[in-house]
Amino acid sequence: MKQNIIIAKRCIILAFIFILLLHLLLYSSCSPPSSFAIKESYIVENENESEARKELFIVALRQVGVCTPEDAARVWGKGLITRNAAMQLSVMSKELGEEYLLNLEQTAPNFMVGLSSPWVESFEIDNIAKTTDRDKYIILLRVCTASPSGNEDELKAILTVKRGEDRFWRIEKISMDDALYTYTGFYLQ
Repeated sequence: MKQNIIIAKRCIILAFIFILLLHLLLYSSCSPPSSFAIKESYIVENENESEARKELFIVALRQVGVCTPEDAARVWGKGLITRNAAMQLSVMSKELGEEYLLNLEQTAPNFMVGLSSPWVESFEIDNIAKTTDRDKYIILLRVCTASPSGNEDELKAILTVKRGEDRFWRIEKISMDDALYTYTGFYLQ
């Protein structure tokens, strides 16, 4: 058990470092080093270089993941706190991620979500429930917001997390309080 926790923590750290490096590469004003050169044919197909970088970034995100259902919830929650849509996207299934990207084109094309005030202060995993599918869990997350006046709201999100074919745990469905949509980049449905 202790060894699994250590392995899970290492996976989260490696995934976070990888996402951070990709983020730096995407938003760097410098040209990438030659070892990260983008094929000319790819850039020709995508006239806008920043769009090409974004597409490459998203493809790279599909190659990394987390090792436990709880870690998927933690990375998603950390994305709320840091207002980072890329972190949230990194733990979503391909299908949910595609829907999310469509939403982000309208709500947060720069991948910065949420509000400066009130902001997401913290989150807690309230409950983890196993389903009949041994590779699927339902996680209840409690998200707390704060503002300079000290007002705090408690919002709920229910994450359906499933182990994918790549063996990484990914969020395949999110249900949340209406007020939480503002912090995620999803449209209120």
